[in-house]
Amino acid sequence: MMNRPRQWLGIGLIILGVLFLLDALRYVDFGEIVRSYWPVLIILWGVLVLFRRRRFGETPHDFQGSASVMGDVDSTSSEETLQQSNVFGDVRLRITSHTFRGGKVSTVFGDTTIDLSDGGLADGEQVLNVSGVFGDCTVRLPKGLVYSVSGHTVFGSVKTPDQRREGVSASVIQESPGYSEAAKRLKINVSQVFGDVRVEG
Repeated sequence: MMNRPRQWLGIGLIILGVLFLLDALRYVDFGEIVRSYWPVLIILWGVLVLFRRRRFGETPHDFQGSASVMGDVDSTSSEETLQQSNVFGDVRLRITSHTFRGGKVSTVFGDTTIDLSDGGLADGEQVLNVSGVFGDCTVRLPKGLVYSVSGHTVFGSVKTPDQRREGVSASVIQESPGYSEAAKRLKINVSQVFGDVRVEG
């Protein structure tokens, strides 16, 4: 069953889409709604962040990271796992751990860059989930890393080392040769609404 914070985020995105549609059809003035109610969006996002941090804090494998409402995030981490969420601003993360175990990164308004080129993986399959609403996403991989990519964007392009797709609802699924047998491998799930997705390796 979908957890409650993700459910509320989904409902919020649906409402946002409906408002954009009504504005395009000239039934409502979306700009006036945003000017009047933008603090409510920040409050709702803060509640979501609190719920998520509490939920992950109760699990045995806590993600290391932070949540930010406004401002860019630019950091280097040697932690094995990460969690980062941001509402307004770009997120730039450089991972140097050689036993990286994946994590989650989410943004609403801003670009995301995750640089794993100086790091490595722990044994087994590790999973990195990245999601965003408005902005581009770039994931940089170390040379020789065995990986699987599932990339999707509603409006934009998806580019991996071997494939490129553009247009509405562009998707790419790519897997390194011998992925399922590799001792160390990274599964990357990237989903954007408005923006480009790039996986570089």
